[in-house]
Amino acid sequence: MTAVPWIFNPGTQTWTNINGAKGDPGVQGPAGPTGPVGADGAKGADGAQGPAGAAGADGLKGDKGDSGYTYQAIPGTTGQPGVPGSGTPGAPGAGVTIVTNDSGTWVFNPGTQTWTNINGAKGDPGVQGPAGPTGPVGADGAKGADGAQGPAGADGLKGDKGDFGVYLSSPTRHNRCTRTSRFRHTRRSWSRRYDCNE
Repeated sequence: MTAVPWIFNPGTQTWTNINGAKGDPGVQGPAGPTGPVGADGAKGADGAQGPAGAAGADGLKGDKGDSGYTYQAIPGTTGQPGVPGSGTPGAPGAGVTIVTNDSGTWVFNPGTQTWTNINGAKGDPGVQGPAGPTGPVGADGAKGADGAQGPAGADGLKGDKGDFGVYLSSPTRHNRCTRTSRFRHTRRSWSRRYDCNE
């Protein structure tokens, strides 16, 4: 620190600073070159946790994991299967935990060494559903064979008496016979009659 000179006045018993009053600050000079990067300081204390960010997009679906169950079908057997790997009749191989046989589907509990039929008992019949809509009319079937002829019908009423016929007579050359022709209106035909004189 630079010393400041003072002059003592014996008459007034006071000191006077001969440097005068402090001048105004000078104009700031140009910035010096950037110095080298200093060493990293000690790590400060962790700040408070910020708010949760927005949820990210869903990732890709992973591979299917192992279900932990091994299945075996044993057709032709009934009832509860034997212990897996025991070799008893109806028992599956070692490690099998699901078995289907003629009695249903069974799940093995390794803790109790027992099987449980997950099909359950047969339930009661359900309520009958409503009748479905009427189906379309089917195509006509083939014509059947003709039936036997029925009995003859009763005689009809007697018709009205016919008109008088027309008679035409002409002599013949044989045996002096007279031929008479008559038209029958009811039959719509002619009839002939011969009258011979002896």
